[in-house]
Amino acid sequence: MASRKHHRPLVRLLMALVRPFTKLKIIGRENLKCAKDQPVVYVCNHGFIYGPIAAIMNLPGTFRPWIDSRMLNHKQCSEVINTTFHNLLHRFSQRKRERVLRKTTDTVIKILNDFNPIPVVKGGSRQVMETLSQSLNALVDGCNLLIFPEHPRTAFDGNLVREHDEAGRLRSFYSGFAHIGQMYFERTKQKLLFVPIYINRKRHSMSINPPVAYETSGDSHRDRQWLSDRLYAAISTMKND
Repeated sequence: MASRKHHRPLVRLLMALVRPFTKLKIIGRENLKCAKDQPVVYVCNHGFIYGPIAAIMNLPGTFRPWIDSRMLNHKQCSEVINTTFHNLLHRFSQRKRERVLRKTTDTVIKILNDFNPIPVVKGGSRQVMETLSQSLNALVDGCNLLIFPEHPRTAFDGNLVREHDEAGRLRSFYSGFAHIGQMYFERTKQKLLFVPIYINRKRHSMSINPPVAYETSGDSHRDRQWLSDRLYAAISTMKND
């Protein structure tokens, strides 16, 4: 399992530099106690890049995050960073821009891999099942997961100001992630717990609600949708508090 105690020196240094800017007031910390007795799935809003970074820096213990597979591939990661920060990178000369982009990409991939992530591949059912299979094995091994089930934002044009303004919106959830609950029950005969989390960038806070258990009724489609709806409602409530 990934552990902050085993981070490489470069990663520890970068995390130390970032931590002051992502330190959050944690509300509902007592709702994390369930993770001491059994593996859980932390379900968090995305909020552009702030949500994942802040969650990783503030959640206690160990966990494996779901990460877009593009961010673990050098070429694709570089393309994402270049698109996201195009307006900033464009200020440099081409040579310097390429050097900055290469070093940034290397650093991002090193940090993400240090958390032993589970790649999320956008594509067909085979790719989805690979993500779910890896997730199930991690849970059975006793490792917590951190996932961000919101639908992706619309096409991004590099306007960071507009993206910052829109980041507070909570997009609808894919219900596919709830397959993990069904698969975990079939493997262990135990109800998997999902912990809803909302990170508020403006208030510098992380709100945590009591866990929601995956319930089985015999109708797996309905069970997955019920879980997705419950978690979305819980996170929406924290967002509006």
